[in-house]
Amino acid sequence: RILVVVFYVVAFFLLWQYATPAGIPGPGKCWAAWQELVGQYNLIGELFNSAQTCLVAMFITIVAAMALAYLSRIPVFEPLVSLLTKFRFLSLIGISFIFLLFTSTSYQAKLTTMSFTILTYLLTGLLAVIRDIPQRMYNYSRTLRMGEGEVTWYTVVRGTLYEACDLMVQNFAIAWMMLTSIEAMFREYGGVGALLVNVYQRKGFEYVFAIQITILIVGLVLDSLLRGAIWIAFPWKRKATRNPFLNWVASDQH
Repeated sequence: RILVVVFYVVAFFLLWQYATPAGIPGPGKCWAAWQELVGQYNLIGELFNSAQTCLVAMFITIVAAMALAYLSRIPVFEPLVSLLTKFRFLSLIGISFIFLLFTSTSYQAKLTTMSFTILTYLLTGLLAVIRDIPQRMYNYSRTLRMGEGEVTWYTVVRGTLYEACDLMVQNFAIAWMMLTSIEAMFREYGGVGALLVNVYQRKGFEYVFAIQITILIVGLVLDSLLRGAIWIAFPWKRKATRNPFLNWVASDQH
């Protein structure tokens, strides 16, 4: 497996260097641009800023989405929750201005815009998970003489916790992808999105490529960390993995 990965990495860089159109900068130019971005434009600091913003927005979204999804079990809230999911088709252009009117700083507007956008996707997935719960699970809980509150807690909340966490990881990828666009709208508090727009306007494409590749790598690392956390937290849902660290954790728990 390692040899296959090495082969594809080498093939990718060879194709990038020798088989790409003239307008696309090569690895050498991108590496030089990346070093300049780190040294003069604080790329690493902006990445930490963006990651913090993304994680805070995800936390707000998770709390709101889970509360709304569980409230959808109450008939009076179901139409409102269903309506919120329809806003996932709404463009970010224009709606960010509305959030700016209802917040006191552009940082709050950025968090609100990002949280609302992710909420529509995460809420859609959570509602689908709740709708897929078999009726027999509710009936079984009632045969144990549970009240409706206990039925909701054990069947809906605890019973779908793993699926909810898995949806959170999937939606984190959407959040990380949208982050640069939202930060480009609210540049006052920086972030890698604001830096990307600045270098796009003032520098060459090698700087843009260097930032984009860095965003991709950091996103993949964060995704792996989140998936690893879920793998550790839900041992009864574990699937076979080739990750040596996770296998070591599993053997240590036994």
